[in-house]
Amino acid sequence: MFPLSTLFFFRIAESNGFSKQKEMTMIQIRVCIHFFLLTALLWAIGCDDSGDASDAIDTDSDTSGTDSETESPIPLSGQYVSSITPLSEITADEVSGLFSLMALQVPESGSFSALATYDVAVYKMVYRTAYQQSDIAASALLAVPLTETPVPVISYQNGTNTQYSAAPTEDYNGQLMRVFTSIASMGYAVVIADYIGFGESTQLFHPYLCKDVTVQSLSDMLLAVDELDSMNELTFSLNGDLFLVGYSQGGHATMALHEYLNAQTDYPLVLQATAAGAGPYDLTDINAHILSLAQYEQPYYGPYTVLAFQSMGFISDDLSLYFAADYAAVIPSLYTGQLSSDDINGSLTTNMQELYAPALIDGLYTDTAYETLLTAFEENSVAAIASQTPIRLYHGTADTYVPLDLTTNLVTAFIDAGTPETLIETIEFEGEDHQSAGAPAIIDAVTWFNELSGY
Repeated sequence: MFPLSTLFFFRIAESNGFSKQKEMTMIQIRVCIHFFLLTALLWAIGCDDSGDASDAIDTDSDTSGTDSETESPIPLSGQYVSSITPLSEITADEVSGLFSLMALQVPESGSFSALATYDVAVYKMVYRTAYQQSDIAASALLAVPLTETPVPVISYQNGTNTQYSAAPTEDYNGQLMRVFTSIASMGYAVVIADYIGFGESTQLFHPYLCKDVTVQSLSDMLLAVDELDSMNELTFSLNGDLFLVGYSQGGHATMALHEYLNAQTDYPLVLQATAAGAGPYDLTDINAHILSLAQYEQPYYGPYTVLAFQSMGFISDDLSLYFAADYAAVIPSLYTGQLSSDDINGSLTTNMQELYAPALIDGLYTDTAYETLLTAFEENSVAAIASQTPIRLYHGTADTYVPLDLTTNLVTAFIDAGTPETLIETIEFEGEDHQSAGAPAIIDAVTWFNELSGY
């Protein structure tokens, strides 16, 4: 079955004479393919957390943009950046065309097309970061506009991923990554972390929702982008401004990074604004929510968190302390980087009374055996601060994966901590769920960044 957005495309195509077999230029072909990618944005951002976004479109077929003739890494000897690999290029005409088509379905993005100014080069960037007292290589997707005019940085933190093949630097031609790399044409250096455990660091288990190590890797990624600018290896220049945006797991990572950057006094990039959507900001509250439900559609979240906490040494008990015996035995084999979240969910159960150990359900808050888990929840939650940087938080009112209360409670906590009410706001999308609220959140965030940047 075609989604409505695809059927809408066919009508647009017919109205433009495509049914009459007129000759199409390469740009027209690429713009049409790009439209398939962009209409998937209406749900792909939220689907980062439910596993089927990559199946919406055949991303193995030709996509817009041109793959680079060379994919050999270019070694660099920076303190942070160690190499860059050219991946693809996108022309400003292609970006303008695809944003024009996008605006027909998403009017809120109507300003984007006119801002498509520069051709874009896309790279894999390998950089150094710290992980449990060791230096490791991590990676990120970097899209830069081909201009010498200094531009801001947008750091996008993506949602939950379980597959190596879905990491940004692996899936750079997929619908969601193509959208974000195209945003660079407006005049941004766009950087998207693979996260530790993916890309260049698959030897490690992904530290899912582990705050400090995530912030460290993201900060080092941004320092690598700044360092790359100073090396003059690529045709781009930074103006020192930084914008953060993320959704779901990316919302949690974004707000954790916001917390860290607001405490820095000599950071080379100056945070201008932060936009985060539907993040599990309070891990105690989100897990209490999950356990309170008879049925939960995304059971893979819980085991992913526990395995990550084990990998970081936050907890050390056997999985049978947390999960029913049958599931505790199979859980480690599900999180190997090969299975999608849908695959993992299919091997678990949506019945929380059956997935979790009875002792945990009855005694999570009273049994001393779970004290280390509760401590890890608390220490890896986003802390409220007296922020001096504007924040927008987004949430769908019908979100059953991550309840709206997590956002409204965070706003209250930030205000109580000293953040001026004029610097933090919540934008609620009435009737939208975790998946469907993702696209309007990101569109509003980018529009906001454009306004703040004077675009």
